[in-house]
Amino acid sequence: MKNQSDENIETKIQEYLKALRNNIGKGVKIEYVWYGIPQEEESTLRNVEDYVNIEIEGAGIPFIGYGSAIRRILGENDEVLYENPLIPHNYDLRRDEDIDQLRVLSFGHEIVNKFKKQRIKEKREWEEKVRRLDEEARNNLEKYLMESSPLVRDDKLEEWREYV
Repeated sequence: MKNQSDENIETKIQEYLKALRNNIGKGVKIEYVWYGIPQEEESTLRNVEDYVNIEIEGAGIPFIGYGSAIRRILGENDEVLYENPLIPHNYDLRRDEDIDQLRVLSFGHEIVNKFKKQRIKEKREWEEKVRRLDEEARNNLEKYLMESSPLVRDDKLEEWREYV
């Protein structure tokens, strides 16, 4: 359920995203923090992925996350295209929960819930992939041990099987 504050945040961020999309292909000045170090860069805006990042020539910069956060983006005439005063000068890599809290304040609960669902899905997929790869490795090792059993002493073969 959205509250008034979330609606105000989402309205403002939609205005920012629209302004950014309208400036794709144009020069921008980005003020951001990268692993606790304030940065400024001037480049051409290539793409905007809503709530995730912007792409400039040769790089992508996340709005919030991965040790980086955008504080402000100015257009060619120094007009503010995006601004997030909640990003501290010493912003650094933080726990997912800390990033989510900052995202709630910046973008609203609904957007944060989408990020959480995606993160949970990706974590489950990763865990399943690791499980499958572990199982495949165990099967391949067992197969290898069976094929090489005539070449290996029985006591060593049993010792190796303990690790499988």
